Amino acid sequence: LQNLTNLEELELRHSSLPFNFIGALPSLQRLDMEKCNVSDSLFMNDPLELQNLEFMHIYHTSLENNFLHKIGAMPRIKQLSLRGCGLNGTLHTQGFCGLTNLRLLGMRNNNLKGTLPECFYNFTSLESLDLSSNQLSGDVSALKSLTSLVELRLLNNYFKIPSSLEPFFNLSKLKHFNADKNAIYIESEMQPLAPRFQLNLISLSSCGDVGQFPHFLFHQHDLRQVYLSNNNFREGFPNWLLNNNANLERLVLANNSLQGHFELPFLPHTDLSYLDVSENSFDSNLPIDIGEKLPSLLFLDMSKNLFRGSIPSSIGDMNFLEALDLSNNQLSGGLPEHLTMGCFSLTSLALSNNKLQGQMFSSN
Repeated sequence: LQNLTNLEELELRHSSLPFNFIGALPSLQRLDMEKCNVSDSLFMNDPLELQNLEFMHIYHTSLENNFLHKIGAMPRIKQLSLRGCGLNGTLHTQGFCGLTNLRLLGMRNNNLKGTLPECFYNFTSLESLDLSSNQLSGDVSALKSLTSLVELRLLNNYFKIPSSLEPFFNLSKLKHFNADKNAIYIESEMQPLAPRFQLNLISLSSCGDVGQFPHFLFHQHDLRQVYLSNNNFREGFPNWLLNNNANLERLVLANNSLQGHFELPFLPHTDLSYLDVSENSFDSNLPIDIGEKLPSLLFLDMSKNLFRGSIPSSIGDMNFLEALDLSNNQLSGGLPEHLTMGCFSLTSLALSNNKLQGQMFSSN
């Protein structure tokens, strides 16, 4: 293969061929490798000189620990994805820091450690960054200059991230942010400014004893998906998220300490299809107009709370509802007939561990 000097694209899967010829393919623009055996020394040239390479995607293929040192001589590379490649060490390497034309960088499911290098300040063309499932730590201030960034995934690391997301305030193009299983902390002083970004997706689940909803959320008006489970929020239901985001489709607030009355949005919210507020401490009656205010739900989980009173018949107005879980509450009375008649798409219904009694289908 090393004689194919005009070869521009190479895809190798489940292969054990000797790969030292790859460095001798001067025209190569795209390299895709998955589940390959490169133990016989991939890329023998040091550094790896692929002057025309623009796309390198290597998945589930063990790479040498010094691989990141070798990749600096690829001046045209735009996409670098090294997923599940067993990379150790840090990102503080000269080769890696020279890749200033990157638009996509994916290094999830490795064993990278340490802090983010300051050379991230130079990655101003980067649009997608995925560092998920490593052992990276420290603050995230090195990312504050990534003004082209649209997608940022940092989940399952040891980063310390301020709840205001202040380091990302100037990333005006940012739409997707996932930092599950990191450490979110509340700053001593509230950030007076509003972020320049308008997110479509925010996921900050399992980020410690956060206590209160991050203030930047009050400035968001284009959210589609919100995942904020397991943060010990000790507040009421954030109906302002629904009031401020007419296009919100999924809201997951499970396993917090939300309490008090379950406040619905001011107006009917016709886009919300998935709502999970299970494992909280709500102790009010279910709102009688819940079906009128949330008519488009496909999935509703309000289990493991302290809801009391009767099941509202307006749930029968949720004509698209497929799964309803009201188990492990203190609900009483019967099951409204309008619920069974109106929820004709229902495939899963959980009502166990309540105080329901009387007829299965009551008339109220």
